[in-house]
Amino acid sequence: MAIATPNRTGGYEYKFVDTTPDRYVCNICHLPSRDPYLTTCCGHVFCKSCLDNIKKAATVTNACPICRDEEFVTFPNKQLDREVKSLHVMCTNKDRGEHQFIVGEHKEQCSKLSLPCPNKCEVGSVPREDMEAHRKECPLEMI
Repeated sequence: MAIATPNRTGGYEYKFVDTTPDRYVCNICHLPSRDPYLTTCCGHVFCKSCLDNIKKAATVTNACPICRDEEFVTFPNKQLDREVKSLHVMCTNKDRGEHQFIVGEHKEQCSKLSLPCPNKCEVGSVPREDMEAHRKECPLEMI
């Protein structure tokens, strides 16, 4: 089981249910690719944000990070993006229990889960998206 939470830059840091194939992994951050791009020079896969960061950091040359070809071109790999987004992951919100989602639906589906009130009030469980409001009104919430 690969460990990988959504990351602002780079790949997906979810805990994958199955082993993630190497062809999904970004050659810069070494995580399953988020918005994967493919190079024309050597065919390696990179996250769009990882490539952008490499290009920003390049001072003298803008060569491929793997084969060092200076004439390299990248393009979105939409097929690979669909494949990565269809992988099963464990919910990253540990207080939600053991739930599995697919990468492309995790955020939306996780927000719909109901959670028990941390104060164990009479309400019982509250949808995750409403928890903050509930805690402000919960009669057992410490002030």
